[in-house]
Amino acid sequence: MATPPEPRTLFGAPRQFARLTEVSEHGRIMFTGQGGDVMLHPSASYLPWVVTHFEFAQLAHDVRRHYQTYGRLPRLGIRGRMRHWFNSNDSRPPFPRWLQPELVDRLDLRSRFDAVYSRRTALPNHHRPESYLLVGGEQWPRLFEGYDAEVTGFPIEFRHPFFDLRLLDFTLTIPTMPWCIDKALVREAMRGRLPEAVRLRRKTPLVGNPYSTILAGLRNEARGHEISPQLWRYVRTFDIVTHISKVDAVPEQRLSVRPYYLNAWLSSLRSSST
Repeated sequence: MATPPEPRTLFGAPRQFARLTEVSEHGRIMFTGQGGDVMLHPSASYLPWVVTHFEFAQLAHDVRRHYQTYGRLPRLGIRGRMRHWFNSNDSRPPFPRWLQPELVDRLDLRSRFDAVYSRRTALPNHHRPESYLLVGGEQWPRLFEGYDAEVTGFPIEFRHPFFDLRLLDFTLTIPTMPWCIDKALVREAMRGRLPEAVRLRRKTPLVGNPYSTILAGLRNEARGHEISPQLWRYVRTFDIVTHISKVDAVPEQRLSVRPYYLNAWLSSLRSSST
């Protein structure tokens, strides 16, 4: 793949290269599914709204309809909400130990890291405030830039149909129940277009921790990689393989792979300049 303009954590890069190679042989446009979870994100404010407005009859109607359609009770996010209340710092990783101390002090990285993870954004006045907030998230420009040809190295135009403004305007108006629970809106839209076994299939979470599998693969890849001399300007001197092997918690796993990808990026820059 082409050297991207900045380091990126490209999980499964060899598979991505093979997939894009195959696509480029048949066409120049590829659709993504980015935005599907965002536009149909059920709101945690639904049940409080039911209680404060005494809409129990409407709740009973929606639950009964969901059960009749899908043969199961709707997941209203009660357990997830409770986990969030009791584990408010669950998604916060520790400050990266692998950063060069001089770099940390010069750029005040620890304070900036704390500011990012302690940030609390006020929810907007909207009947599904979480979805409305996620749509305007600051991560989208960077994510979309990662699909540009200068990053992928392929003459493919990626399109994100879920981010069509007309679709977003519509989906942000629909209520949590019944249309956002279990992505009921998409399931209804696919009636007659997909086999019923597929259309009504319960969403199945991944078994185990996918990051552990990714890290196991990176440990094997890292053994064959030469360390770029420029890496030590940003990262402490350490064995990348050993470092990755010691990481267990998922939030820290997301950050622990970055020295590896930074090294791969720096090495590719060095190779392309020679």
